[in-house]
Amino acid sequence: MNQTHHAIILLLEKTGEQYYRIHYFSESDGYRITLKRASTKSISANLPDIFQIAELSIETKKTEDTGFLREFKVIQSFNEISKHYDSYYQASLFLKIIMKNASHMDDPADIFSLLQKSLEAWKEHLHPEVIYLKSLYLLAQTDGFPVAEGWRDTLPQSVKNNALSILKAPLAEQNHTVGEVKEITQSLTKWLTHFYDFQF
Repeated sequence: MNQTHHAIILLLEKTGEQYYRIHYFSESDGYRITLKRASTKSISANLPDIFQIAELSIETKKTEDTGFLREFKVIQSFNEISKHYDSYYQASLFLKIIMKNASHMDDPADIFSLLQKSLEAWKEHLHPEVIYLKSLYLLAQTDGFPVAEGWRDTLPQSVKNNALSILKAPLAEQNHTVGEVKEITQSLTKWLTHFYDFQF
């Protein structure tokens, strides 16, 4: 049985000498994994890459869920992210969060849209740590967590003011230090971990 997925590639893993494991997020079905046999061709010709949106044609059997990637077509690429360390680090961190927490994400189309917008932002290399915080906040919000009233509104006033400013201001208008952004990100991370067993 063949399935077609409009998907964002999250991670590629070499498994043994014969196969690659491809982690992807499908717009319709959420986080999934498929396999692709290694080829003598170059990796770029044989496999989709991380930070790409692609149409994946996957062959599965009735008794299997993983399946094998037969064909793919790259629709959009954000490979520029890999050329900037901070953007690459923050984007990769966010993709791992998606993989670790996908089991309780009920709206794959909304998560897919968030992922795409985040990658588009990281591609520009402007305040990657702010993009991560905004993406994490929106992910929690999309996932149904009371992130505004349960976390943001309970912060000390000065920290709350910084959080509101960072979360609302466009990237081009950001004027907070990396340290201030990290402080707020760590606070949100602790809240999600403590109250909702969010995995990081």
